[in-house]
Amino acid sequence: MFVYKGGEQFEKRVVTLGAQNKTDVEVLSGLNLGERVVIEGLYQLKAKK
Repeated sequence: MFVYKGGEQFEKRVVTLGAQNKTDVEVLSGLNLGERVVIEGLYQLKAKK
């Protein structure tokens, strides 16, 4: 998981997942309320590392 830190800065995080269904996933740990995460373009972030 990548968390947006501002500007062009992102931080890689390990998250623990809980219950899942077809549209939702419970995050048990690794993220804080209100943090913005990458859901598209992950390949581009990995390529720029």
